[in-house]
Amino acid sequence: MQHGINEAEQRRNLDNMKKKLGIIETLKAAKTVKQVNELAKKLETYDQVSAKTVRKFTKISKKKIAQIKKKK
Repeated sequence: MQHGINEAEQRRNLDNMKKKLGIIETLKAAKTVKQVNELAKKLETYDQVSAKTVRKFTKISKKKIAQIKKKK
């Protein structure tokens, strides 16, 4: 009986915990060009960001904007 209670409690805790998304994951989930631009502005405000992240962000944002515009 105790095992079932512990398992249910763990499942409830996992559902309540939200995983923080990084800027790249948020960019991949963006649905409009406006969201992509807002994320770009947010990236500019970061104090410490690696060059690799900036390159990756730029590459993905270009693809994402093209993909969004193609759907229209």
